[in-house]
Amino acid sequence: MQFHRLASLEEFYRISARGTAKFLLIYETGCPYCSLMGREIEEYVSRTGSLEIYSLDVSEDPRVQELHLIGVPALLRIEAATGKKALLVGADRLAELESFLG
Repeated sequence: MQFHRLASLEEFYRISARGTAKFLLIYETGCPYCSLMGREIEEYVSRTGSLEIYSLDVSEDPRVQELHLIGVPALLRIEAATGKKALLVGADRLAELESFLG
């Protein structure tokens, strides 16, 4: 996956507070479903233009648990204007990915 790799959820929150980040892909190394979602995101970005997508391995930051994830992959979106968070969890939701990113 060719995303901006981060070391912590807090780092993403700091970047998003400056208005420069909207999306964080939370994955687990070796997870085939995470790779699938990553490829789908990369394909979407190559078709539609550039989006700032960041990534974080779920095992690198225990604070990820505060999101109450039921699994990975998960895509966290933070609305620039409101700071509102939304999650898209699971490769079975790939059909919703384009509307979530757009």
